[in-house]
Amino acid sequence: ALAIIYKNGLGTPISSARAIEWFERAAKQNHKPAMWGLIQLYEQGGTVKKDLARVLRILRQLVDQGDLKAIDQLGICYVNALGVEQNLVKAGDFFLQAARRGYPAAQVHLGYYHLQGHGKNGVDYPEALKWLTLAARQGEMSAQIAVGMMHHDGNGLPRDSVKGYEWILIAEKTFAF
Repeated sequence: ALAIIYKNGLGTPISSARAIEWFERAAKQNHKPAMWGLIQLYEQGGTVKKDLARVLRILRQLVDQGDLKAIDQLGICYVNALGVEQNLVKAGDFFLQAARRGYPAAQVHLGYYHLQGHGKNGVDYPEALKWLTLAARQGEMSAQIAVGMMHHDGNGLPRDSVKGYEWILIAEKTFAF
């Protein structure tokens, strides 16, 4: 709680240094919210020096603890070469790890991974549709839109504008919620 108070200046002047001090104390005890707080500070930079190496160390600790968001985020690092050399195979492996365990954001990322042709089979519409549909059913709006567009345009499946429109309406309801 003290880290957040210092980070956001709640009743005290903002102090990134003090926030980091308190986040570090909690992170040493494997407190996940503190570890994510450190990742956010070091990833964004601004009030503290951007430190992607530090971000990766913390992400790997979280991955070792089985944190699905961290597994997915590490995949994003490998796709976008954030602190690591771009490696689409590793990225796909991380996305798949988290997606198989039901993490909707990873399912979205894996779906787009296959849509963009990063998998071993190049563009793979059936695989993309599979993962995007799983995420869409869990309320991921971007996946709902993607599934709707795939049906509407007939990407890898018979063109079905009605089904596509139904998914777009679901996405609209998700957004309105």
